[in-house]
Amino acid sequence: MRKAAQDAAKWNQETMQTEEAASVKTLTDAGYTMTTAPAAEAAKVADTMMPYWTNGEVARPGGGRSAWKVRAALNR
Repeated sequence: MRKAAQDAAKWNQETMQTEEAASVKTLTDAGYTMTTAPAAEAAKVADTMMPYWTNGEVARPGGGRSAWKVRAALNR
């Protein structure tokens, strides 16, 4: 079961990356400009989301912990 879940997660991540790259190409080919938020803006968004992550733990056990694990993995 664990192996199947790991395989599915890997497939999901790879698929999302491929689909995102295709979407970005479609949009840039259509004339859209894609940008990445500066670090200060990303930090502001993370601060804005903090209550959601904190309250998510209360409303849905495990939810907040998962969000923190994601943030730690992304160094955010």
